[in-house]
Amino acid sequence: MFAMTLWKCASTLHEYQSKHMPVLSLFLRDGVFWFFAVFVTTLITFLNWRFGRASLTNVMNSPMIAVYTLVASRTLLNLRGIVTTSGPYSRLSQMELESAAIFAAPT
Repeated sequence: MFAMTLWKCASTLHEYQSKHMPVLSLFLRDGVFWFFAVFVTTLITFLNWRFGRASLTNVMNSPMIAVYTLVASRTLLNLRGIVTTSGPYSRLSQMELESAAIFAAPT
């Protein structure tokens, strides 16, 4: 599934020039790295759980949660950076962006 998504993303970027699709470029650039970071962390956790001693099965839980949190926060920060530099909100200040997000959120 990852390989098919990677292939489709890369072919779309090649066909339509990446400068017109900054979000897709971001996902292709960062997504591959984050996928492997999460995959390696999860694999180490699984191998530790499967073959490790019973007293060490939970050793990798905290690093795994930290990697997942890092991936999610970096992705959101990079998306926010794209919106503030190239979108219709590029001239808004930080406070205006935050208040626009608060008032636009459904209640």
